[in-house]
Amino acid sequence: MNTGTVLSYCRKRGWGFALPDDGTNDVFLHRSNLPQERKYLNEGDRISYDLGERNGRPLALNISLVAEPDEPAELSTADSGVRA
Repeated sequence: MNTGTVLSYCRKRGWGFALPDDGTNDVFLHRSNLPQERKYLNEGDRISYDLGERNGRPLALNISLVAEPDEPAELSTADSGVRA
């Protein structure tokens, strides 16, 4: 599973781009690859995803949220929410 940070996401159109942690080229994000409970992503969200391809370009599949921008990266959405 790959990880990265959302660079931009257009809620109206349902797509955006993420910067992979491994430093490779930006990855395309589409709302059809988000979990059902998520309608959109926000700039700065930390995500994990499987890497696919669309029209010869990197595409994020099976996207899941690792942390929102105001959360420390080591906390997941499953944690109690208590911050140190």
